[in-house]
Amino acid sequence: MIQMKMPGVMVYQSTLMKTTSTLIETPDCLIVVDPGWLPDEIATIRRDVEIIRHDRPLYIVYTHAHFDHILGAYAFKDAIAIASRRFVDVDRTAALEEVQNFNDEYYIESPVLFPDITHVIEESETTLTIGKTKLIFS
Repeated sequence: MIQMKMPGVMVYQSTLMKTTSTLIETPDCLIVVDPGWLPDEIATIRRDVEIIRHDRPLYIVYTHAHFDHILGAYAFKDAIAIASRRFVDVDRTAALEEVQNFNDEYYIESPVLFPDITHVIEESETTLTIGKTKLIFS
């Protein structure tokens, strides 16, 4: 499942479709990008977050609202979520139906929810500063 590990960055690859999730550690925060596919993969990412968290805030970046990018939202409800305006404006009912259809097809029992976005990226070249960490969205 761990595709790459180096100081401050872990990339996880799902056994299904070879999609990736990334965990980034900075002195100021932890950032997870597109959290997982399968429940055990999502649980592994969550476990790794808690091992290194040490009271730092957790941010989740959702690159887009396709079902395979939001499947793991249920495991990160305590995170500060970041996504684009396009993500926020998506048809949530349709996105959640896709998640439920995936779960039904593979006999997966996990909560189905659309993440609540805290920081909406309205335009390109937006910078979010967390302590000394700068996230630049382009």
